[in-house]
Amino acid sequence: MTRFGQVLFAGFLAISSAASADEVVVVELFTSQGCSSCPPADRILGELAEDDNVIALAFHVDYWDYLGWKDEFASAAHTKRQRAYAHAKGERTIYTPQIVVGGIDHAVGSRGMKVAKLVQKHSEQRLPENVELQRNGGTVSVRATSTEALPNVVVQLATFSPKVPVDVPSCVFAGC
Repeated sequence: MTRFGQVLFAGFLAISSAASADEVVVVELFTSQGCSSCPPADRILGELAEDDNVIALAFHVDYWDYLGWKDEFASAAHTKRQRAYAHAKGERTIYTPQIVVGGIDHAVGSRGMKVAKLVQKHSEQRLPENVELQRNGGTVSVRATSTEALPNVVVQLATFSPKVPVDVPSCVFAGC
């Protein structure tokens, strides 16, 4: 597991409230409202989000915005995040819909069986990190320990909207 993936995963474990024998799995979908191949992946991510042991996050990238439909959730920071994953894996290209599971494994987001197998694989893995989150009023404390030495640890805290429906006209993909 790359350190980027471990730390990201550990950080998301801190905000998870799921209690189960399985590990919580972070699934990140790099998507865009202007991507004609993305709606099936968006649905798959929505189904995964129903699982208490999955933290499903959609990162809308901005590199499709030139096609005429500006994705209202697109961000250059999301594109940068996706490029960082590609770089960590030694890849030169990025694409949508791309799913990253557990900060390590990548798959085409619309390939449901492949994504399901990766989520299952990661749910069965035990990570060396233990992350505890404690809230006291407006203060949040994070305590992270590991059975392995981690040279540079960065805790990332993410805020997100649970679900925001957006009506994207079908003509966006056909050129309105």
